[in-house]
Amino acid sequence: MNRPMGITIAAVLSLMDGFLNLVGGYGAFTLGGRGLGGYVLPFFSPPPGGEVVAVTHLVLGFGAVFLGLGQLVFAWGAWNLVDWTWVLGVAMGALGAALLVWGLLVGVVAPGGPMLSLVLPVLIAGYLLIPNTRRAFGLLTTSES
Repeated sequence: MNRPMGITIAAVLSLMDGFLNLVGGYGAFTLGGRGLGGYVLPFFSPPPGGEVVAVTHLVLGFGAVFLGLGQLVFAWGAWNLVDWTWVLGVAMGALGAALLVWGLLVGVVAPGGPMLSLVLPVLIAGYLLIPNTRRAFGLLTTSES
């Protein structure tokens, strides 16, 4: 198996970012759940932003956990050059972009360090669209061969 250096780097970065998204997503998910608990259980206090912020944390947290799991699977598949992993990498890029834009619009994701964890899947998806990368995964159209 002759894996290009770019795919190796994408697999390693995706592995590290997948673990970060799992941890960060779990934190956002529990923060949102605790915030909504303030409206249901008397011993929790509601968050300062109200229900909208709590629900946003829940959805973004769940999305980040799902993104992290997808990135871990992508890292394994990219390391082994499994052909279906290419589609997963592009899909994780789309999910990362959607979470990033929504989090920025709502004001929950702050520009800076945490934002990079959502930008990395987008950059990897862009790299996967290059013809040489598709060739390494064995995905060619008839016009490209």
